[in-house]
Amino acid sequence: MLADMKKVMVIGHRSTRHELLKALHKSGLVEIVKTRPIDDTIRLDNTDKATVYTEKMNRLLFCFKFLKECHTQAVRLVKESKKTGVQFEYKQVKEPMFSNIKTLSYDEFMDISSKEFEILAQVSDLEEVSQELIALNAEKTKVLTESKALEIYTSLPNSFNYYKDTKKAVIYLGTIATKDIETLEEFAKENSDYIFQKYEGTEKITPFVMIAIKEDSENMLLKLHELESERCVLDSDLTAKQIIENNNKKVEDLDEQRLELLTRALEKERFIRDFKTLSDYYSIEIQKLEALDSFAATERSFVLEGWYPAAKEKELKERLDAVDETLIYEFSEQQEGEIQPTYQKPNRILDGFRGVTNMYAPPLKGTDIDPTIFVAFFYFILFGLMLADAAYGLILTIGGLILYRLMKPAPGKGNLVLLIALCGVSTFVWGVLFGSWFSISLPENSFLLKLRWFSPMDDALKMLILSYVVGFVHICTGMAINAVQLIKTKQIRQAFGSVFGWFFIFIALILLTFNMIVGGVNMMFGTSLAVSVPGWLKYVGFGFAGLGVLCIIFLSNNKRNPLKRIFGGVAKLYDGVNILSDILSYSRLFGLGLAGAVVGMVVNQVAMVFFNLIPYAGYVIGAVILLVGHLFNIAINTLGAYIHDCRLQYIEFFGKFYTGGGHVFRPYGSKTKYTYIDMTK
Repeated sequence: MLADMKKVMVIGHRSTRHELLKALHKSGLVEIVKTRPIDDTIRLDNTDKATVYTEKMNRLLFCFKFLKECHTQAVRLVKESKKTGVQFEYKQVKEPMFSNIKTLSYDEFMDISSKEFEILAQVSDLEEVSQELIALNAEKTKVLTESKALEIYTSLPNSFNYYKDTKKAVIYLGTIATKDIETLEEFAKENSDYIFQKYEGTEKITPFVMIAIKEDSENMLLKLHELESERCVLDSDLTAKQIIENNNKKVEDLDEQRLELLTRALEKERFIRDFKTLSDYYSIEIQKLEALDSFAATERSFVLEGWYPAAKEKELKERLDAVDETLIYEFSEQQEGEIQPTYQKPNRILDGFRGVTNMYAPPLKGTDIDPTIFVAFFYFILFGLMLADAAYGLILTIGGLILYRLMKPAPGKGNLVLLIALCGVSTFVWGVLFGSWFSISLPENSFLLKLRWFSPMDDALKMLILSYVVGFVHICTGMAINAVQLIKTKQIRQAFGSVFGWFFIFIALILLTFNMIVGGVNMMFGTSLAVSVPGWLKYVGFGFAGLGVLCIIFLSNNKRNPLKRIFGGVAKLYDGVNILSDILSYSRLFGLGLAGAVVGMVVNQVAMVFFNLIPYAGYVIGAVILLVGHLFNIAINTLGAYIHDCRLQYIEFFGKFYTGGGHVFRPYGSKTKYTYIDMTK
């Protein structure tokens, strides 16, 4: 059920604004909204102040990203140190294994502002390290690029300035495609005044030197240009080998400097928690400025409006009274045209399933029935039906509960883990009913076989029928909820035309199918059933079918023109195809259930091969195959069950009645990313 929300209006002197916001933050009861326009009031504009906080938050976000990159590099360097011989020591600052959320009291959280100068000094240091690392990397890239370019000239015996032009000669040092070197040699031979020398190169490129008298150099240069030769313009008194050796030393020095900077950066990991708390503090300050901007204000007063849970009115009144005796406040009901936030009372069991609903869209109070209880029931059933292995269910439940206990999540967090743990119970129950335990073939005298209803692997048709029956019930429930919503809004005609008409047809189909099955059995065996079927049963079925069709044709729309109403109603009969299509979608329950069982069976068979063929070592190999194979099967099928279960809720179930469009109740000051503020401390 969605809790009722009411609105509060507070009027006070501007000197009490910050104390009021502090009280509302600590209460966690009010979602502040933009105050309606009031004559002779203005809106404050704290955009510039908010921008300052946003920039500081961005600096902190940069630190998180930069330190994460440094951590990745450090871990890699530690692993490679044995191979490279470069010793690098790194001891990561210990963080909670599972939870990234720190719980602090309100005073502890607000106290972070006293450390702001010190923390931002560390941020500045990290920014400086980052810039220096960027410069080092650029320098290293430049040096390596130069060395790479000079590798082709390592066969030259002289320094580069040895090949400089003289007063009377042009000395050309360059490279040419190896395939053209013979052409160049022939050209040099044809011109006896040219001096040509090639050096050792690669399969594709060959270095060379060609010398010509300046008066005859133009012809040489034209030929080299034609052959797309590249001239070396480097002027140095060192050879290529010497330059590369010097560059290698530079790279070593740069790498040492880089390690020093990396170590300097990683020392800041001990400030990560403070970085995160300060980031959330800035977030709260931005929310405070946004709240102030939402006020209607005069030079000396302000007006605040917000939503709060109606059940918390007494507590809110006490909080407001404690702020200042000059405050004036008024509580009021929702007005026409206002959209109240969606407030759902915390419930450890339902919260995980609320996450499924809210991923689609939170329910809208006054328009939607809260579907969470229905989602919880069917999600629970469908998830287990898709995984359907008792052993897997035990692993999910026990593992999920242990993980949740180790995580110690802040309130409102860890709901997905609880959801999987709860769905593990359903998986266990369906697994027991199907006799599936790690896809093992149970012995004939096993006690577990007595608990088995049927085996999907042996009776696939029954599994398929079960999937369709569950899907039919799921869809009918969605249609029934739609009927309730229509009746609540006094759309009785629409309820009969869109929902009850189909229910009549469903009843008819059930009666006629039952009558046909019984008749077929009697004809096949030539005997009567113990419970005879009344002869008028099929006529009752025809009657319900006719009633349903008439309801759909005449009541499914409100068009005044009788012909348009009838033709529109006839077109609505096509919805039966959509309903049938939706029911067929539940065959995915059948497919996923069998897929998981088949994969588990294959894993068992592969492991048995090693058990039987290889003495001793086969047991180790087989055990590894069983462990890895079943863990993979659990992981992939849990993911598949989660996704397809959501799809069945969103498309087949919600498509019958749910609108959504609400927004979750967010009390002022509750938007923090890394910190949970415990107001009870």
